Amino acid sequence: MAVAIAATGASGACARPPAEGWAAFKAAYVQPDGRTIDPENGGVSHSESQGYTMLLAEGHGDRETFDRAWNWTRANLAQKNAPLLAWRYDPRARPPVADQNNAADGDVLAAWALLRAGRRWRDDGYLVASKALRDAIAERLVVEVGGRTVLLPGLEGFRGPDGVIVNPSYFILPAFQDFASADGAEAPWRTLIADGVGLARDGRFGPRKVPPDWLLVRSDGSLAPAPDKPPLFGFDAIRVPLYLAWGGQDSLAAQTADYWRGNIQAQKRPPAWVNMSDGHEADFPLSSGGVDIAALALNDPSIQRLRGTPPDRTYYSSALVLLAEMAGKERRARRP
Repeated sequence: MAVAIAATGASGACARPPAEGWAAFKAAYVQPDGRTIDPENGGVSHSESQGYTMLLAEGHGDRETFDRAWNWTRANLAQKNAPLLAWRYDPRARPPVADQNNAADGDVLAAWALLRAGRRWRDDGYLVASKALRDAIAERLVVEVGGRTVLLPGLEGFRGPDGVIVNPSYFILPAFQDFASADGAEAPWRTLIADGVGLARDGRFGPRKVPPDWLLVRSDGSLAPAPDKPPLFGFDAIRVPLYLAWGGQDSLAAQTADYWRGNIQAQKRPPAWVNMSDGHEADFPLSSGGVDIAALALNDPSIQRLRGTPPDRTYYSSALVLLAEMAGKERRARRP
């Protein structure tokens, strides 16, 4: 069934003003020193959570929070041997950063937020920091396998004899579009964009035709769910339609989110995940943030009524709610 295009866009049904949602997020998850905490995960922080906070701060014109988040990030997560970010900070551990490996989405989010902030606030320091991260991502994480240009999820642990493991939700399409506009044709971003869209199109499996949280790109270019990971369209992969919609790939975003339609038409929240091999579904519902992604990707703000009352209040879901809202606003601004 075709989903009607609502004139107000996918975030038009939000009852609360955007600034209120951002203020609540900051109060709940952003500490005075700029560290974003995940209370449901032992109070740890990730480069991803720092990148989300920076991106949302820029999107809400909140330079004070942006600076706090960026200053904490570079002081605590900067890698020693590469201009990338360590992926995890655990305040209970000694040292808090025990693993120096990075997470590519955290690097991309920080670089994108810095680029946007530099443009918004005319700050060359942000632009220089973004360029350093972009150059490191391009040099260290963008690789070719089987005729496809892909983004390694991290420096270590994702190459094998059969190919490369990638995370489809790390393909943050609007970020790479902005990188391409900043860096020109000599940078790898345009090729990464074209091949990333191809992965999003081709890398969907099972009767539901959904992307996995983790994807194997074989040496011959063929694709399969990563063999050492559960074959789930789950907590990571629900972001794939978010970034596709944000980057203007509306049709592909809707196709990727099509699995959710059945539950939505039955006035039910979709399950949190589905196993693409056997069709088994989670016995608990998709988060409020996931519901908002469905509303964005399927271009139907009425879907947000399935959030539940009150909406669930976790760090990750709260971040996704705000990101879907920001993506919807920017998509409307982009359309003629």
